[in-house]
Amino acid sequence: MTAWTMFSWRRLYSGRGAESSEDTRVELPADTRQLVYNVYVYFSRRPGRSAKTSLAKTARATMLPREIVADIIRDRYQN
Repeated sequence: MTAWTMFSWRRLYSGRGAESSEDTRVELPADTRQLVYNVYVYFSRRPGRSAKTSLAKTARATMLPREIVADIIRDRYQN
């Protein structure tokens, strides 16, 4: 199972559906948060790419809102 398949499966079958998208603070499983961070690191390794662009590409690739991706990255760098 690829990481993308795992992420899609968790997103579809997490049981939280559309009502959780309105919450400003969404609790995602630790492995999903790790996957989002890994995707961000992958996109940010290109020379000359800004953090804003990497964040936008990560949000688009993981199908998560930009604010949630930013929270995950911010939490990761605070630890």
